[in-house]
Amino acid sequence: MPAKIESLRISYLQQLNLLDTDAEKQFDQITQLAASFYDVPIALVSLVDSNRQWFKSKKGLDVCETDRDIAFCSHAIAFDEVMLINDARVDPRFKDNPLVIHDPHVVFYAGAVLRPDHINAIGTLCIIDNSPRSFVLEDMANLRLLADQVEELIRLHQKRQQLEQAKQSSTYFSKRLSAIVNSLAVGILRISATGQILDVNDFVLKLLGYTRDELLNQNVKLLMPSPIAEQHHRYVQNYLDTKQSNIMDKGREVLAKHKDGHTLPVHLSISCFEFDQEEIEFVGVLTDLTNCK
Repeated sequence: MPAKIESLRISYLQQLNLLDTDAEKQFDQITQLAASFYDVPIALVSLVDSNRQWFKSKKGLDVCETDRDIAFCSHAIAFDEVMLINDARVDPRFKDNPLVIHDPHVVFYAGAVLRPDHINAIGTLCIIDNSPRSFVLEDMANLRLLADQVEELIRLHQKRQQLEQAKQSSTYFSKRLSAIVNSLAVGILRISATGQILDVNDFVLKLLGYTRDELLNQNVKLLMPSPIAEQHHRYVQNYLDTKQSNIMDKGREVLAKHKDGHTLPVHLSISCFEFDQEEIEFVGVLTDLTNCK
């Protein structure tokens, strides 16, 4: 295999993060099915690394890997479809192979190449017998179908890996964003379309004298003096109906109500975020104007 192709193949295999992972029921079900369907003692999902072949799933074999230089599968990945060896004892490529001469005494071998990305051959689904046997075109086609299922499992594994990485990145970004928001010298409130407070930053808590638990899930009118508090729902509904507001995306000076009941001047700007027709949120930005008077 040309060095460049081999380098790309190894790189893709490593990116899958499949080598040296735990056994998985879905892979084992396919090797068990292959062994039963073809009535052979050994069936393997073999991945060919730089110096070894490692078995993601194995039926009838105790070891989890072998050296690549004696691996039948290292030859099979050069084939477009199925590599077939009816009797390895008389095949000049394999008759002196330790896997033929010694345990597990490979005589018959059929391996269907695995190309999850339809390009890079990373291994095989193979079946092995200790006696020579014939293998017709229908047998090869069925082995190919089973290998297609292994490829699909590998693609699903890759998607799970990508989702987990995205989740971790999202969590990391969310934590950093939260830290930044909490350090701002302005107040930030996330408010649902029905007026419930979804989140607040530390500045709001310090400015208005509340704890986070005292505000979360409470109606935002708790932070407004009368008569604005009583009219808040009507203001929000009017905006949702008409998309018109004197304060939305503009900002103006209003009074905020402290936990102890006194009011203080703040500059309030509100933005609306529509994630879809079912989910609307408002974000309010408060600036303390107490020392500006």
